[in-house]
Parts: sequence; structure tokens; C-alpha cells
Amino acid sequence: MLIRAVGYQQTEQLITATDTKEFYLQPQSLLVNEVVITASRIAEKSLESPITIEQLDQQARRFINSASYNTLAPDHARLSSLFRFYVAEFGDGAQLIAFVNRYARVQLSLLAQLEFMPFDWALNDRQRLAESQAVIR
Repeated sequence: MLIRAVGYQQTEQLITATDTKEFYLQPQSLLVNEVVITASRIAEKSLESPITIEQLDQQARRFINSASYNTLAPDHARLSSLFRFYVAEFGDGAQLIAFVNRYARVQLSLLAQLEFMPFDWALNDRQRLAESQAVIR
């Protein structure tokens, strides 16, 4: 394990599963005008646009084409109520149909009748997740 901290000398220690160790860092003088330290819980690769967009597209395809969440036919669609809850993001009518068609295996007609499935609030209890209205993991 490599241990680093601002203002201290770095140290490297070998750790095994059964070890319990205490670490003492030696102070180190640094002359600096400004220091900015940032951290994120998001993996660095997730911040790269092509990977994030690909992952989002893949999830959208899975979600839209899953019969547990949406039922699609060219002239009629029963969609997850998430599309109704987030109408500002997905749009409605022709905008929503265009969004769904971007990922759907079955393309909707521009005049398709849209209906929204009731939201299953039981998903918050993590029961019957496969049949609830939640994004597939």
C-alpha cells in the first residue's frame, strides 16, 4: 500500500489480510502558495464522454426493450410511467416517440397511441425487482 498525504513524506507498506498496522507519517516541508485538493467517488473512466454515452445508450436500450417496463407495438405503446414523470426530459407525443424509437427494436408510428403503466412503488422495498418499474442494472 502506498500512502501519501499533503505535507508528509510518502510511505509504502506491505499488508496481508491478517495484518493490523499503524502508520506514522513523517512531516515534510513544502513551500507552496496554493493547494487545491479534489476527490470524486466516480471512477475516472466514467468521466470520459464516449464511455458514459455508450453506457447510457446501452441502459436505455435494455430499459425500453424490456417487456417488464414497456410494451411496444407500431401503433400502440404501454410505457413506463417514468416517461410521464420526466416529461420535461423525454418530451411528450412526437418527441417521446422519437426518443423511444432511437433505442427500440419495434419502431412506433408517429401516430402511435401512448399509454403509461402504473408506477410500482413497492420497488422501494426491493421486492419483485424484475417486475417493478425500475431501471435495469
